[in-house]
Amino acid sequence: MSLRELDRLIGTAMADPRFHDALFTRRQEAIASFDLTAEEKAVLLSIRANSLQEFAETLYRWMNESNEEGPVRN
Repeated sequence: MSLRELDRLIGTAMADPRFHDALFTRRQEAIASFDLTAEEKAVLLSIRANSLQEFAETLYRWMNESNEEGPVRN
């Protein structure tokens, strides 16, 4: 799992309004430049959220459930 890359994606969405908008309107295009596994891309593309907070909460919940080495720290 690319924990750092997923954290970087959320951080970019928080800091860059253009990326934030793309994450909600052109998600496949927005995530293309990140080094993610096929599973991570599928999860990101499946998230339905109305805000970045909701998006991040859903993503971090999936990360915690998927991480075999213990919980992910937010």
